Amino acid sequence: MLLEACNIEWLSPEEYDELLAMGWFRGRGIMFRAGIICFDGGLQSTLNIRIPVADFVPKKSHRKLLRRNRSKYRIVWNVAKTDDARNALFNEHAKRFKEYTYATIEEAFLTNGPERQFEEYECAVYLGDELVALSYVDVGANAMASIMCCFGDQHASDSLGIYTMLEEIAFAKNKGVAFYYPGYVMDHSKAFDYKLSLGPVEWLTHDGIWQPGDNTVITHTPLKVISAKMQALHEMLSLHGVDASLRYYPFFSAGFMQTPDRLLHLPAFFVWKQEQKTLAAGYDLDEERYLFFEPIEVPELGSFKMPNFTDEFKNNPLYETNYIKIEFCVYFDTFNSIYSILKEILSAK
Repeated sequence: MLLEACNIEWLSPEEYDELLAMGWFRGRGIMFRAGIICFDGGLQSTLNIRIPVADFVPKKSHRKLLRRNRSKYRIVWNVAKTDDARNALFNEHAKRFKEYTYATIEEAFLTNGPERQFEEYECAVYLGDELVALSYVDVGANAMASIMCCFGDQHASDSLGIYTMLEEIAFAKNKGVAFYYPGYVMDHSKAFDYKLSLGPVEWLTHDGIWQPGDNTVITHTPLKVISAKMQALHEMLSLHGVDASLRYYPFFSAGFMQTPDRLLHLPAFFVWKQEQKTLAAGYDLDEERYLFFEPIEVPELGSFKMPNFTDEFKNNPLYETNYIKIEFCVYFDTFNSIYSILKEILSAK
């Protein structure tokens, strides 16, 4: 499935471990598993990695970094929390984000409620009394997940992102858990590849097996399938004289939620004008079929909080930054019926 999500209200530590082992990740009050995300100007497939804690041996450069930073900074482990200083640090760090972000740590990451049954901790890094870095982790029954790290530009040369991960692994060893999950990397963007600098990792393959090695063990990703199908669709549309433009749709996840409107659930689609109508088509990975539809922009949607868009995001002509609902749609399996489908859409009331 392209995207799955569940509420964490009654999630036990053991269940949390199981979801992590299946490639799920926590964001705010939900757990989700997304085969594709919009990032770095396009689509990316996520590749899940983890580190067996007992096998982890810091590299020589890691040991040097730990010695240097432990002599310069002090760290405080505590229950996860937030305040003005933490949000200020988060907002400074968020300037690095290329797509969109949220105004506070609570909105972006924290569960914010009594429903959590697993443990949430923070690793706060201080230079004297100044908070200079902050990371959050979740601890289940036998696994620990790194949720987020933020730090300011002033101390970036001390590799505080890598440093907090090393401290997190040490914390995981003290907790006695078996696996440390640093999150995911991506198949095309290198933005998260710094996580791979920790050393050997295990990769979650598409059939649910964790394998050691490098990313060559990943032979199948949702993006590979969608890219091939969308290329074929574009060639077909061009062949029949349709001048279609590509759009990436960051809010496709909303289409998998229960909402009054029928929201679009495709991460990418082609859009064009035909006889005063706006039409669109894309490939539905879950249905394994193509979808024609009439897209309707929904500028405001009360059910979902809009994030803060970066200028890079807003100025990217490939991104559709409004929610889209489907006014009319029809599935098709082959291109042979293209003319009849277009006529059906155009004649629909």
